[in-house]
Amino acid sequence: MNLPFIFLASQSARRQQLLKAAGLRFRVVKSSFQERHFVGKPRQTVLWNAKGKVRRARVKAKTGIILGADTIVYFEGKIVGKPKNHQHAIRMIWRYAGKPQWVYTGLALFNLESRKWATAVVKSKVIMKKYDENVVKKYVAKTNPLDKAGGYAVQERGDRLIEKVIGSYTNVVGLPVEKVKALLGKSFFPLTR
Repeated sequence: MNLPFIFLASQSARRQQLLKAAGLRFRVVKSSFQERHFVGKPRQTVLWNAKGKVRRARVKAKTGIILGADTIVYFEGKIVGKPKNHQHAIRMIWRYAGKPQWVYTGLALFNLESRKWATAVVKSKVIMKKYDENVVKKYVAKTNPLDKAGGYAVQERGDRLIEKVIGSYTNVVGLPVEKVKALLGKSFFPLTR
């Protein structure tokens, strides 16, 4: 399938790695959008932020797709942000022990040629192991939890904390690639060349 060129409105190294691994052609572009959270509304939050990133992306091209994404961790009825420091990360991750949480990613794709949108929300369930505080301290010491929503990353020693992922694994990493490909492949994005 001949998929269109993507302008990725995200600085996330993880999203870039996932797109590369999927063989998609893309370039990173800046977006001046400031994220916001809607209390108790994970779906609304991730879609709002994904679309906002696309709208504020700096793209001058006339063809291609602008892709915006936003990923959050939702635990016990609350959106969990990034930890403020290592102690905060330890407390945050310790609370998850033996409990489920959900990872939501909002996707927004805008076709520069047709001026049409496609959006989706992907939800995965993450079941955490019943670990003790020592496991958490070791995990935080060996990873950088401060740039990650929820304080952890499934792809960085995540097997120490996570029992299983139900749903899209790449969603938990930060970009549900299979859904991105499905949206790109739709006739919603006709190619002129």
